[in-house]
Amino acid sequence: MMKTNDLEEELKNLKLIHLTESELISYFEHRQDKVTQARVDSHLKQCFICDRRLELVREASVPSNDITGEDIAIVRRVIREERAAHQSTASASADLTPEIRFSERLTENLQQLCVSLQRQFSQPAIHGGTEPGDEVWRWQSPDRGLESRAILERTGDLTIYLWSGDPEMDGVRLKAHLGLLRFEITMQRLSGSEFGANLQVPRLQRPPGLRDISIELI
Repeated sequence: MMKTNDLEEELKNLKLIHLTESELISYFEHRQDKVTQARVDSHLKQCFICDRRLELVREASVPSNDITGEDIAIVRRVIREERAAHQSTASASADLTPEIRFSERLTENLQQLCVSLQRQFSQPAIHGGTEPGDEVWRWQSPDRGLESRAILERTGDLTIYLWSGDPEMDGVRLKAHLGLLRFEITMQRLSGSEFGANLQVPRLQRPPGLRDISIELI
């Protein structure tokens, strides 16, 4: 916090750019040309000390050039108000940050999951030599916040499992598009610290290579 002595010194330095008494009086009496008046107008909008001095001129009491206790009180009040407004804004931003980071992180992970799934199922080996009940694909996000695997069921259907140990995933709703198929799933608690959901993709409705797959946060 700025000390009174430091504040006084800073205000004295600023006196070099304050309006003079004659400028204030000329401005008050409308004896300036338009260019000078515009310059003074601009200064008064930014300098609360000169604006206060102009008020004293209006009261027919022109102030001296000395820094008064009232000048310092005005400056201290403005500093406190600006600091409080800044802290309030920063606090509001901090409250939103975790939610924004979580949604952005999850969106990025889901996009990477879909890319990996498409890449795996575009390989010819997936279409032959795989036994029912086999795990045909497994993936983990770089931050280890989301994992997934695909199982080829005995019916030929494909089950895609998603799970996470992140508590923020509890109750998260996702929508998935797979060709003409549309799904909405909700991440639910599987155990004390794990949350999951799955997609059931019928064999006859599964597009080759799992083209056009997307999973998004609702």
